[in-house]
Amino acid sequence: MAETMFGDGVTVISALYQGDARSAGIYAQGSTVSPGAVPSAQGVILSTGLATRFTNAAGQANASPSTSEQVAGVNGDPGMNAIAGVPTYDGAFLNASFVPVGDTLTMQLVFASEEYPEWVNSGFNDAVGIWVNGTKIALALGDGDISIDNINTDQNPNLYRDNGAGAYNTEMDGLTVVLTLKAPVLPGQVNSIRIGIADAGDRVYDSALLIVADSIQTALIAIDDTIAVTSKGEVTAHLLANDTTTGRTGVHVTHLNDQPVTVGQTVTLGTGDRLRLNADDSVTVWAVTDGAPVTFTYAIADVTGTADTGFVTLAPSPVDGTEGDDQMHVGYTDAQGNMIDGSDGLAEVIMGYGGNDKITAGLGDDDIYGGAGNDFIRAGDGADLLVGGDGNDVLDGQAGADTMFGGAGDDVYYIDDADDVISEAGGSGHDKVISTLSHTLATGFEELWLAEGSAAATGTGNAAANKMVGNANANMLSGLDGADQLFGEAGDDILYGGAGNDNLFAGTGRDALYGGDGNDKLFGGSGGDSLFGGAGADTLAAGQDGDVLNGGAGNDLLSGGAGADLFVFEAGFGRDSIKGFTLGMDHLDFGDLSGAMLRTIGTTALISFATGDSVTLSGLPDMTAMSLDLFLV
Repeated sequence: MAETMFGDGVTVISALYQGDARSAGIYAQGSTVSPGAVPSAQGVILSTGLATRFTNAAGQANASPSTSEQVAGVNGDPGMNAIAGVPTYDGAFLNASFVPVGDTLTMQLVFASEEYPEWVNSGFNDAVGIWVNGTKIALALGDGDISIDNINTDQNPNLYRDNGAGAYNTEMDGLTVVLTLKAPVLPGQVNSIRIGIADAGDRVYDSALLIVADSIQTALIAIDDTIAVTSKGEVTAHLLANDTTTGRTGVHVTHLNDQPVTVGQTVTLGTGDRLRLNADDSVTVWAVTDGAPVTFTYAIADVTGTADTGFVTLAPSPVDGTEGDDQMHVGYTDAQGNMIDGSDGLAEVIMGYGGNDKITAGLGDDDIYGGAGNDFIRAGDGADLLVGGDGNDVLDGQAGADTMFGGAGDDVYYIDDADDVISEAGGSGHDKVISTLSHTLATGFEELWLAEGSAAATGTGNAAANKMVGNANANMLSGLDGADQLFGEAGDDILYGGAGNDNLFAGTGRDALYGGDGNDKLFGGSGGDSLFGGAGADTLAAGQDGDVLNGGAGNDLLSGGAGADLFVFEAGFGRDSIKGFTLGMDHLDFGDLSGAMLRTIGTTALISFATGDSVTLSGLPDMTAMSLDLFLV
């Protein structure tokens, strides 16, 4: 499969497939069997079900109302779980190492899913992940995910194809046009790529990823473009001007938004914008958009057939925003001639005003004001000021010591510098911090996520009910006061609930969970965890491997898991109950406690001490004539 996917400028060194053998393969005659759905004559398909069920053998398009197969794929992949935010199942992964000639890797693919359109924005998003040299590569539009939430009839609609009526010969209810991903690589050295897809949240409604043959290459790169347009205006852009075409001959535009195009031909997008290919390979745009950005694709090829795809965003003016939804990018100029110049290093003031604005600045110490609406603000290098205003805003200061104020609404902050300052003073809503560094939540913030791809870090909550999520490294999370939720994820993590009724979840490493005060719930994961309830009536549940459970003071409920678990008790532990105890595998450790008395009634055993402490074990085999020795370490 790897040899099929990789093209010019790349030498494949090794490849490994992980998943059910029926979930992956090389497709052929795609342009004949399923035109419009399969992106090329030949390529590779990865599926969360059976790859052969992508099309209907009888030629009847979309014959099944719900294509769902539970296969023997990869379950619980940490990278996929992080993308989906929920457990993942039925994963199919292709791993490869390669040596590139160029420094930029591109690939072309189509995503199709049976989850379209009913499950858009429902929390069920089958996950697609592509990592190059260990770094997740984001799609250069929307939230960066290849998912039904990011591309559908409302979000990036020009890139979506509905198949509810069976317009295309595929069992999937919806699919994308040919998309593109770009990633930096190290020329002349061995690099790695990991491509995967998985069911998220459940194992029903399959999805598929189709990768164009020879499209993973470094020889010909279509670089994304942004065209500043005015509603119902006309503008001509040279899309090839910034593309990487060195050493290639006969490079020309072959497709506009996945439609084959010749000189003089006009393509009308689903949003109503019209595109015409000119003799010099420029494209004339007649825009009808007013306020919202519009994205379409273009494809290029040379005389050898090497091809690539790029995104083009029609960014409505002005930079000096209106009360509508503005797109304000580097190089964009407003009606007064003011431009966001990302390369001059000068400080700029950028005003979004009302509407859902997307603002991207460049070099310099910029002041950026989103105004009312759900704004996305990304600064560049420099010490920038980002003010979201009312609405659910996303603030990303990027490099430099930035200051960010979200204001009212549910805001998201990205921090990557120890000198970044964030504040929700005077604001409201449910606010999240995504940090590459150790971080303590200030008052007004509810969630802390340690960014994937960053080093081991420490996260500390505040007095509110916090949600805190670790990354793939060994993290320490402390909830402090409040009813907190702490998630260890991958790595050997330490989780402290603190005061309040907390929920602590171990991940895939050897984690240590401390509930602290309050009636806490602690859940083991995989890897052999240690669970300490602390004070209060706690609930401790072992995970997949042999865990240590110590409820501490209070009347606790302890549950055994799949492994050989050890239940530890100390003086004053209270009146605890155990379920899921397996004789001959699980054990009890009473330490220095002595004088234990055993009473059995059917399938229940009571072990009591003169101190008033006791343990009740339920769901056991018939305990008649059983000895206390069967339980002890």
